[in-house]
Amino acid sequence: MAGGDDVCGRIDLHTPAQEIARRFQAVLGFDAAEVAPGWNIPPTRKIAAIIGSERGRRLVGLHWGFVPRWARNLDGPQPINARSDSVMVKPMFRDAIRHRRCLIPVDGFFEWHREGARKQPYYFRMGDGAPFALGGIWDVWADRAEGEGYTLYTCAILTTSANALMGPVHDRMPVIVAPQDYDQWLAADARRMEPVEALLRPFDSSCMAAYPVGLRANSASNDAPDVIEPVQVAGTSSAV
Repeated sequence: MAGGDDVCGRIDLHTPAQEIARRFQAVLGFDAAEVAPGWNIPPTRKIAAIIGSERGRRLVGLHWGFVPRWARNLDGPQPINARSDSVMVKPMFRDAIRHRRCLIPVDGFFEWHREGARKQPYYFRMGDGAPFALGGIWDVWADRAEGEGYTLYTCAILTTSANALMGPVHDRMPVIVAPQDYDQWLAADARRMEPVEALLRPFDSSCMAAYPVGLRANSASNDAPDVIEPVQVAGTSSAV
């Protein structure tokens, strides 16, 4: 995992793009066709995101690894996470959190817990198994050296303190945005940030489910349905 808190370093989004667009009431936008479904998606891949515009919601493709628009080149850090307790003031993120928030749809995400000499992967999802949205920020970087020849659309996932379900595995978790808060999250008005800050909180653990999965999930090259199947781990229950 690269950058940030090293939390939510892999995501699962195998639901087809057309179904995600329907669920999020979005139309397909830039780079959406380049997003490949996957069960074990690592950073640096192009992932699906929902952004707001004057014409409504758009499903787009964003490089997972944030680059602010003022970066001189791509040699600097490309964090995959942004901490919610510093995102408003950190120079790399503070403009994006005010003007370019996005929803990152997922079917689930992974986190790892060290159990003896082994790092055990756990899979987190909604209790009903439906896709849901992580809170993200995005930006567009242009290669000034090449004029208008190359642009890169990038994103990072916001993190907050862990809820009761996540706590036994990791002390932080991704920000999860509830459907009733989508419009507030995507609104670009930066004059009142209090409603946005109120959404940077741990999600209700009673709405979620989690369980250990096989060690095949440790390698991003293993990208198939079996990586999210539950396994029994000695000394633990089948769920967190």
